[in-house]
Amino acid sequence: YLARRCASFPVPDVLEEVPGCIYLRKNIFDTDAFAKYAADHQFVLLELDFPKAAGKMPPEQLKFHEELMRRYGVSSFPSVLLMEGNGAPYAKIVGATRTPEEYLKKLEAAGETRRKLKETVAAAQPLKGKEKLEQLVKALNVLPEDLQPFQKGLIAEISALDPEDRYGFAKKSEKAAAMEKG
Repeated sequence: YLARRCASFPVPDVLEEVPGCIYLRKNIFDTDAFAKYAADHQFVLLELDFPKAAGKMPPEQLKFHEELMRRYGVSSFPSVLLMEGNGAPYAKIVGATRTPEEYLKKLEAAGETRRKLKETVAAAQPLKGKEKLEQLVKALNVLPEDLQPFQKGLIAEISALDPEDRYGFAKKSEKAAAMEKG
């Protein structure tokens, strides 16, 4: 929900924690080092918690959190997704680290993935035909395979250039549509 709302704001990243983890919150997210990093990179933080005790969360809110967890393929906790304002994740960090500095290194690596994706897509724009197709496939392959289906626009462009689906991205497009429906 927040990720979609943020698409209308000039915010480059949504950092979504699914679900909350006391250790991660206390030892990483609540530190000055993380707060500065998040502010410098204009992160919008969204935490989805799954309380262990029954009744601590309204059922409709719990259902919404479970739907997001299923949509984004979260199966381990804590999981942090870094995503564009449109809700398309470009990195997933599973588990915590011992220090904020170690965690910030993971965020830097995620940022590098985002930068490579954007650069490779930009390099494809002036190209035509097969060259453009290959450059767009290269861009999409910068991402982990489980996050590729969320790049709907990129997949649509690849599919238009690859009507025989030699690269298999039409199937990824179908998977993205199924994930969207929940």
